[in-house]
Amino acid sequence: MKIDNILLLLFSFLAFLIPLSRKLGSFVIGAILILIIIRVFIHKKSILTQVDWKMLLLQISLFTIYAISLFWTENYSKGWASLTTKLSLIILPVCFAMCPVERKSRVLLSFVAGVFMASIICYSYAFYNYYYSHHVYGNNMYYFFYEFLARGVGLHSAYFSLFVSFSIFILSILCYQYWTQLNKIFKALAIFVILYLIVFNFLLSSRMPLVIFLVIFIGFLVVNLIKYRLVLYSAFVVFAILILSLLLTDNFFKERFLKFDKLEYTIDDPNFKSWNGITTRMAIWTCTWQIIKDNPFGVGIGDAQEALKDKYRKVGFKYALNSDYNEHNQYWQVTLSVGYLGLILLIGSLVIPLYSSLRNHNKLAVVFYLLIIGVFISESYLSRYHGVVFFAFFSALFMFNRKVK
Repeated sequence: MKIDNILLLLFSFLAFLIPLSRKLGSFVIGAILILIIIRVFIHKKSILTQVDWKMLLLQISLFTIYAISLFWTENYSKGWASLTTKLSLIILPVCFAMCPVERKSRVLLSFVAGVFMASIICYSYAFYNYYYSHHVYGNNMYYFFYEFLARGVGLHSAYFSLFVSFSIFILSILCYQYWTQLNKIFKALAIFVILYLIVFNFLLSSRMPLVIFLVIFIGFLVVNLIKYRLVLYSAFVVFAILILSLLLTDNFFKERFLKFDKLEYTIDDPNFKSWNGITTRMAIWTCTWQIIKDNPFGVGIGDAQEALKDKYRKVGFKYALNSDYNEHNQYWQVTLSVGYLGLILLIGSLVIPLYSSLRNHNKLAVVFYLLIIGVFISESYLSRYHGVVFFAFFSALFMFNRKVK
């Protein structure tokens, strides 16, 4: 078997593992890197001359500035640990640049399969806990919502919702492009999985990823499927029934989305019931901005969280201090760690590929970058393995392979 075929299998396997296993995924990344080194050694001249070096440098620039910040960070051990978490920001772009993937649909569908498998595990875990709690603690439907549901695979609900949203777009866009070539069984299966994942996404109840998903998905339907009126009307009916069902019954989704009774807060209020998602983020972002103003070059990759906790102590923000909250915004997180230069590099690594994808009419890549740009507002996705690998993997896939084949 050729090295390229083995690499395709490994890329597909890694995509499948992103929502399922960090340990096995890390092992696969290592195996891919070793094969890439062998491939470059064998075909050095032909590979190095075909690499898009400008795009590669753009992709790895964020990791580079993180690494450089180790020189001025005080907590070197924590900084090094954070940097190792972000290693995929340099490894995966290099791998994709050195070995372009021809059959990307296989990789994309492998990711969808992994997300689907993860959702099945979560449902099984929720049912198990539901019946256990029913006998011991009483009827508890919370196991089917938000973090309780995502615990089945150990994912944060915001990350899982992002994965589910992107999976829905993968299937929707691939079906839209190849609808006439698909047999009836695959069409029926694709529609079932799309509707299934939409319901699962609502149950995850992660606000920002779900809102961003709905805006993009409805926009996609209106712009691209307007000639298929039956599909458009059916989608709106499904959304309407699902949303009304969730809003008219007592459930965690309703609590998450409707109980925003105030946007004012007292920063030294230690009672967690006094805070909601919006007021908590407003207070965190205020603290973060106060630190950034005094540190235009950032505090270093190892000191960002400690600097934020020190600010919490000074202003009396006990709720965030006790919860050890981070910046809850990727743009702020980068700026706090490595300064305005890091923010410029992050924005560049999103906007430039987005513009390129628009020019090349790559709908799936456009959707990916719009999703990332949106969800980065409410969470620091690049502070955890799953967020780093997801962003680095698909950003590199689209950056060096812009057409879905």
